[in-house]
Amino acid sequence: MNVYNPRMRRSVRIALWALFAPLVISIPTISQAAQVADIAGGACISTVSDSTNVTETRTGNDCIIAFKNVATIGWTVPSNILNNTIRILVIGGGGGGNGRTDGTGWVGGGGGGGDYIESTSAIVTPNQNDSVTVGNGGAWGSASTDPSNGGNSVFRDKYIITSIGGGGGGGTGNGPFGSYPNGFAGGSGGGGGTYSGTGGLAVGVGIGHAGGAANTSCCSSGGGGGAGTAGGTNTDANTGGSAGQGLSNSISGSAVYYAGGGAGTGCTTSGAANSAQGGTASNTAGAANTGAGGGGGGANTAAGCNHSTTGAGNGGAGIVIIRYALRTSSASTLPITSNLVLDLQGSNYSGSGSWLDSSGNFYDASILGGVTYSPNDQAFSFDGSFGYMLLNDGPKFQYFNNSPFTLNVMFNPSSISGTRFLFGRFNGGVVGNYYLALSSGTPMAQREIAPWNVYGTTSVVTSNKYFLSYVYDGTSLRLYENGVLDSQTVFSGAVPSGTPVSPLIGASYQSSSPSNFFAGKIYAVNLYSTALTQAQIQQNYAYLLGNGSLGPTLSVPANQVQYRVNGTITATLGNPGKVTFYVKGKKIPGCVSLSPASKYENFTVVCNYKPSLHGNLQITATYVPTITYFPQNLSTVQNFAVIARTGNR
Repeated sequence: MNVYNPRMRRSVRIALWALFAPLVISIPTISQAAQVADIAGGACISTVSDSTNVTETRTGNDCIIAFKNVATIGWTVPSNILNNTIRILVIGGGGGGNGRTDGTGWVGGGGGGGDYIESTSAIVTPNQNDSVTVGNGGAWGSASTDPSNGGNSVFRDKYIITSIGGGGGGGTGNGPFGSYPNGFAGGSGGGGGTYSGTGGLAVGVGIGHAGGAANTSCCSSGGGGGAGTAGGTNTDANTGGSAGQGLSNSISGSAVYYAGGGAGTGCTTSGAANSAQGGTASNTAGAANTGAGGGGGGANTAAGCNHSTTGAGNGGAGIVIIRYALRTSSASTLPITSNLVLDLQGSNYSGSGSWLDSSGNFYDASILGGVTYSPNDQAFSFDGSFGYMLLNDGPKFQYFNNSPFTLNVMFNPSSISGTRFLFGRFNGGVVGNYYLALSSGTPMAQREIAPWNVYGTTSVVTSNKYFLSYVYDGTSLRLYENGVLDSQTVFSGAVPSGTPVSPLIGASYQSSSPSNFFAGKIYAVNLYSTALTQAQIQQNYAYLLGNGSLGPTLSVPANQVQYRVNGTITATLGNPGKVTFYVKGKKIPGCVSLSPASKYENFTVVCNYKPSLHGNLQITATYVPTITYFPQNLSTVQNFAVIARTGNR
């Protein structure tokens, strides 16, 4: 599974927060928008520029939009989409098989399946006009034409997911295709042609395999490579190589195989078929508009190696499927854009060079030392030893006197020992202004006037994602943790103007040398030249998480408790809120509107329950989040057994 971001240029850089601006991208077939036929009664709010071969279905609360038409189609992202529920499957078109290769009728290899990429961490921009391209299947090769590779399938938003089309099958070594005995490279490689032709290579960035090779004897061919397995190597002079098997995926609601290879053809027998859904025999095409995979190899006849005009199989066209849920809250989900000074988002990174500032102020962050980027997480990993980022100082970073501002950082620590800086315009022993850091895991915000520091009340833990907000309004410094006010302190006096110092991400200067290195992932950094309200901070937090984790989930030790013995039922939440527990439709005493003690992710609430009933019972927990931008009034159930008491009464 791979997600790749486009290389962004100055002239077309997009501010993630500026969601009301259209994406600068060419979408050639967009015309007047046509509403997708919505069998769910309009609930998916999915609008496309051309609804031909675009289908929509519902599975539970999930919307599933499948793009099957070979074209580039505009898709308007629903305004209330839940980003952390999105799955995107992109399958390239299958390659064409190789058919009659010369006057003697020697046959060729099967086409390769298209590249297979699924993203479960994609972030899309509400109300933006994205585009979806479905690649065509490759044409089969004849005595006078080469087989063609499948077309690329593409999903475009802030980043681009490109699935390479499958490679065409190889031909013979002494006919018009004398220079093409091998399979073509593609998302998965095509099968090799006769006379020792080798299979084509997989060159896609997703999941693909090489095609199978031909036999060293006459008249044999290999199978096309599938997404899950390589194409079969021909080990018999008369039998074609088997088709490479594709991969099963249930994104559409049921398990379907995608991106399989086509079988090669020998003198008398085609290669073995499988559940790949590519062309599985000679003259068999991959199924159209399904992402099924490569075409079958060249035709064979009962008389052996006598050529046939019926040819080989074409590759099947690709497919793009988007699955998502919609926010149930009516509150706005757009982030705050006013007074935005710095906007660094992991989802905007091009994959190389500096981390580009999308605020329009061009405060790009240079990446230094041990910092790497994960496109799947859409975050930067800092090694905690010498990796950091450097920003050039400028007026918009200099908050002297009583100037208000807000600093936000979303991160996930891998180590909390010592002092770890997240962001700071600070040079210890020389000059300072402000910073946001962790001190042995405790969030810490600093302002260069007495009383200097504000500390959080709870330490962070490793492997959790956090959103810290530093807000200075000219008098008080407030520290928010995951959208909740944690601590605040009144500061007296004005911050004096100081000498310039370059802001750092993931470290701080100490006597002009970088130190206090952060260990873990940083997803986003943004700075405002105003003091945001708690509601605005919660709005940004909800947007960056997509919706916050849906909850709650329940656990009962060993799924059982003892009759008339205190037991514990634990609810795990994604965000702060209140949980009420029910048994047989009635509230459990002492387990009403319970709040987690933690202000961070992976909140837990424990209900102490002493069953007065025997047998199998069902607990229901209802969750009402305190942040209104998250889905409201969610519930879940857990079945468990009440067993006989084992101890003394």
